[in-house]
Amino acid sequence: MLDKFRIVRKYKENPTSVASISDFTLLSDGKIEASDALIDTNIGLYCLDLIERRAVFVHTDKQVNILHFPFVYMAQFDHARYITTLPLDEVNKLSAFSPYKNLIFIFTTGSSGSTLLKSIYGQCDAIVSVSEPDFISQLVLMRGLYTDEEIVHLIKQCMSLVYISDNNFADHLVVKFRGYCIELADLVISAFPLSTILFSYRSAIPQIESTLSMYNAMAITWDKLKADLSEMGISQVRKMIHLLSEIPQSFAEFAAISWASNIETYLHILTKHPKVYAVSYKALIENAELITAELFQLIGKPIYNLDTMVDAAFSQDSRQGTIFAKSSTHGQNRYSLSREEIERIIEVLEKGRTADFLNTGLPNDLI
Repeated sequence: MLDKFRIVRKYKENPTSVASISDFTLLSDGKIEASDALIDTNIGLYCLDLIERRAVFVHTDKQVNILHFPFVYMAQFDHARYITTLPLDEVNKLSAFSPYKNLIFIFTTGSSGSTLLKSIYGQCDAIVSVSEPDFISQLVLMRGLYTDEEIVHLIKQCMSLVYISDNNFADHLVVKFRGYCIELADLVISAFPLSTILFSYRSAIPQIESTLSMYNAMAITWDKLKADLSEMGISQVRKMIHLLSEIPQSFAEFAAISWASNIETYLHILTKHPKVYAVSYKALIENAELITAELFQLIGKPIYNLDTMVDAAFSQDSRQGTIFAKSSTHGQNRYSLSREEIERIIEVLEKGRTADFLNTGLPNDLI
């Protein structure tokens, strides 16, 4: 039985902050069987309440297809009908409602087409494709406070619970994570050694410009970002700062070091897992049909309507309806690096081995 809660109030100061049970003011509303809840709602894992050792689920109306939204944690918050919880040691009871046998995980440098990749896979009815379920973001923040073995166990327990529906017959689950979640790539692979890993990326300068455009869209100042760094779970970035002997003094320098950290992590996991592939955003846009076909070939899913799939996925902004939509980040908030900033970025990156990939493709690229 799930513990059921009525939502009295919802509040998030920042819509992009990591999902938490504190986003809701709740009132106990008895208990409910999962099978009964699935009659008129779909269920998705929203976050973990690690203090009370329970999983927190958001229930959304059937007519609200949470899979169509660019970022599921935002959609869950906006469309939550009620909340249920279940002790972490009992979540396996829900596994019968999650039939996934094949797992595909998408990591990213950020602002590099990962949401588009999620959308491409989402065109296939036999695939559940979810963008940014936030329990994994929580676990990034918990690394170091929990052992790696404990985090691997939580990943195994919870991954298939990101979307539960009584009319879900998909056997493939695609999960796209936030950019900094690549810090847990090694533990995700440990939890699911047969999974397929995709890494979406851009070359450094356009990716950094896109990242800074997003900061503009979110009205984040450099001082605010510096104050938040201790809460962002960026231990890999800190390692890169130490490696490069560079303390970021601006948005541009921080974005450059973050890019280098993500590329470095990709190069590491490439040596540890047999099914790791890079997807260049530039190549994806320029060779849409070819790479789309390759994406489905990688996971053994034949497709018979390639043209229709490509048109559906590429004809719309995959982040439409959010503060990251092109109309926001690539319109009035578009950031262009100055010549001095570009020179400084190159100076910083040339201290590490990722400088080799400033303007070239990565190993094991799909093209």
